Amino acid sequence: MVAVFGAAIAEEGEADAVQCSPICTLEYNPICGVNAKLETETFGNPCEFDYYNC
Repeated sequence: MVAVFGAAIAEEGEADAVQCSPICTLEYNPICGVNAKLETETFGNPCEFDYYNC
């Protein structure tokens, strides 16, 4: 079973809205990154990391 959260609706020509979608699986595949305060932060998976940096 795969669970997802969030929703996004993009009109034609709004490719950025699709790429910045908050729809991610709940798969736990941690990835480390740096947040806006330049502090190391662990994200649950690459999708969450990409959305945070969108």
